[in-house]
Amino acid sequence: DFCDGGDMNEYLLSRKPNRKTNTSFMLQLSSALAFLHKNQIIHRDLKPDNILISQSRLDTSDLEPTLKVADFGLSKVCS
Repeated sequence: DFCDGGDMNEYLLSRKPNRKTNTSFMLQLSSALAFLHKNQIIHRDLKPDNILISQSRLDTSDLEPTLKVADFGLSKVCS
């Protein structure tokens, strides 16, 4: 998927802090990590540069950007 919002580092540095967006990001990231861990996957390189932002579903409504965890090169599947 193309993530038109760049990575989390770029996104956060280019905007003023927003409590609603930050809360949404934390909930999305927690959900993503819970999914990975439930499926025995450890990312091992989680950082702002590896969290991509998709704004494509944003329009005039009140929706927040979507996070996508990327770069699974160092990830490990546990058994």
